[in-house]
Amino acid sequence: MKMKTNFKSSKTLFLVIVALSVTLSGYSKNSDFSGTWKLNETESKMNAEFSFAPLSITITQEKNLLTLERNYEFQGNAMTMSDTYTLDGTESINKGWQDTETVSVATWGEKGKSLTIVTTIEMMDGGELKVYATYKLDGKSLVIESKVEGGPMEGPPETWVYDKQ
Repeated sequence: MKMKTNFKSSKTLFLVIVALSVTLSGYSKNSDFSGTWKLNETESKMNAEFSFAPLSITITQEKNLLTLERNYEFQGNAMTMSDTYTLDGTESINKGWQDTETVSVATWGEKGKSLTIVTTIEMMDGGELKVYATYKLDGKSLVIESKVEGGPMEGPPETWVYDKQ
């Protein structure tokens, strides 16, 4: 009787291991966006009057952190902004414009193939601005779908395409 019980336990353990391996094989590894990327204006779909698209982005991705260093040019002046985000869905706080803080949440989608970062920015008038940015790899390109909601900067969505350098 004892031998039969052990056999059943072994059989149950074997089935659990098989079920876990099949389940885990359905999950894909999260995309790695690391690298230096330059804006491809020809392939991108940006607003005619003004775009928030960085000219280049350097992305460092390790374990649970993503660091973005974005380079902009505004009215002939070069600017660099750097932010770090946790990749587990918890809030990340970064420095915003003029000593303000931004609160962001990054979440994986499409079984780890896309990453959406939603950033909330409090405006001086008490209002709130939300910036949505979804990162995806498309062949050798990084594609960012961006949208701003709220405040005077709200506009239609943009699609920025970057070439790896």
